Amino acid sequence: MSTAFTLTLTHLSERCTLTAIGGAMAAYITGNVASNLFGRLLASGLADNFGLAESFYAFSVLNLAGALIAFLYFKDGPPLSSSTPAASSVFAAWRTHLGNPRLRAAFGIGFIMLFVFVGVFSYVNFVIAEPPFALPQMYIGLVYLVFVPAILTTPVASAVTRRHGARPTFLATMAVTLVGLMLLATSSLALMLLGLTLVGAALFFGQSVATAFVGRSAQHDHAAANGLYLASYYIGGIAGALILGQIFVAFGWTAAVAVLSGLIVIAALLGLKFHEDAPE
Repeated sequence: MSTAFTLTLTHLSERCTLTAIGGAMAAYITGNVASNLFGRLLASGLADNFGLAESFYAFSVLNLAGALIAFLYFKDGPPLSSSTPAASSVFAAWRTHLGNPRLRAAFGIGFIMLFVFVGVFSYVNFVIAEPPFALPQMYIGLVYLVFVPAILTTPVASAVTRRHGARPTFLATMAVTLVGLMLLATSSLALMLLGLTLVGAALFFGQSVATAFVGRSAQHDHAAANGLYLASYYIGGIAGALILGQIFVAFGWTAAVAVLSGLIVIAALLGLKFHEDAPE
């Protein structure tokens, strides 16, 4: 899935003009938001009603359908948005991209975004399953309906970014994420659900801003730039699951939320690099 993500972002980066990249990325991230919601609900429904193996078979069919769509609609051709010659090797491309402070900031942000997302939505289940919430398993699954607002807000990320700029837009998403995280430390279920909604919507919105920024900032070798961003992104997810779990077990949910809040502050500081007045 991470390879498919990288290749699709690269296809969008190379086939869209610089002004169209933001909208294309926002549309693609919106599809990912929807998949987070419907995929989880579909998986649990299939497993409960038909069995675990049947759930895997159904998702295999969906992956094959994705391959067919890619075969029919992904056409090779010269990049439309590239303005600089490609590097001589992938290692040279990596060196060039890592030498760009704006792209380095974006890679760091990618790491933090999935760290926080995986950390929140992995371990909040344990919190709401215990007192004072004590939700039954069926209702815990329905908690993922908090992704619905993100399906509505993420598509407008491109228009907001065009109007206000990548840096102010991203900083605003981090501020909303911080508010959501603070609500997660309360003992009110309503506030907890509101916090999850804000965190999910803001992180997906910020992800759209960040991926579009990478697409616009990398003037060549988009596959290498997107690959570095997504490598950081998925490594962040692994770290979030591992590290936050240890913090949660040793110190509790409030400490875990405090760590995540600190990371969001770091992401906001990195977002100060999101200016687009100088090419790579």
